[in-house]
Amino acid sequence: MAVPRGPSGRPDQPSFRNDAPLSGLEIWLNGTHDELDAALTALDSAGRLVWRSERRRLHGAGDAGRHSVYVRLAVAESVRPEPRRRPAPAGDLFDLEIA
Repeated sequence: MAVPRGPSGRPDQPSFRNDAPLSGLEIWLNGTHDELDAALTALDSAGRLVWRSERRRLHGAGDAGRHSVYVRLAVAESVRPEPRRRPAPAGDLFDLEIA
């Protein structure tokens, strides 16, 4: 299997001396071109795409027409919303075993 090459012709791999420290949410997406486009659009509206790899074709028997892309997304941390509370039931409660 050939080693993927970057734009410089060198092997496409992390460079711990030259790359910025990783930050943000890291996601691998696998799907068709249309599915990847929709997912990237949704993720872009949820945060800021910091980095996106080139799409790579998947090579499995069940992966015809599917590709993979790696993205890093900067998202703001937020406070978790309060869980929804169910409203109190209207009317009297009754025992199902008796009914």
